Amino acid sequence: GATWERLDALRRLFSERAIDAERGLPLHATFSAGLASFPHDGRDLSQLLRRADDRLQVAREEGRNKVIAR
Repeated sequence: GATWERLDALRRLFSERAIDAERGLPLHATFSAGLASFPHDGRDLSQLLRRADDRLQVAREEGRNKVIAR
């Protein structure tokens, strides 16, 4: 829970800020993330990365700008 809350707070802050782009034009961006936890989601790095990537794909399919933990 705490990791998801922190990452989701960062996601919100990131999406609210404009990035200074060339010629002074503001650029707005968002990001999505997939979280996995040891040992519930896997016992080695490969399993954890696979689970996190699966969740990232879910976030993208559900409209992006999300953090998915389960």
